[in-house]
Amino acid sequence: MIYIQPIGNVKKELLNFLAEKLKMKFWKIAGDVKILKEIDLPFSCFNLLRKQFNSTCILCSLEPRWITLGVIDADLYANRMNFVFGEAELNGHRAVVSLYRLRGDKLYERAVKEATHEIG
Repeated sequence: MIYIQPIGNVKKELLNFLAEKLKMKFWKIAGDVKILKEIDLPFSCFNLLRKQFNSTCILCSLEPRWITLGVIDADLYANRMNFVFGEAELNGHRAVVSLYRLRGDKLYERAVKEATHEIG
């Protein structure tokens, strides 16, 4: 099972689209996809100087399930990087993707590609 964890305010129609596409891509290994109840933005992960959230901090704040994908509509960074589209645990069960820099006409398709990359 893939669990999609909305972090902060994320459009429900985008979450539903993402869930459907991930279900089609990963049905053999994951079975179903479930969207969890939205959680608050973890402001302990916010860097005031950068005005961005630390992706590793957010990743560690997610409850590990078989596969947990955090989806956030805020700017993320990682150590030694200006920004990241997402991050995943190496050999782990958690990943996070940011929609912040994926904006535009192809937001939904870009979100699916980034989520697929992080889950894979």
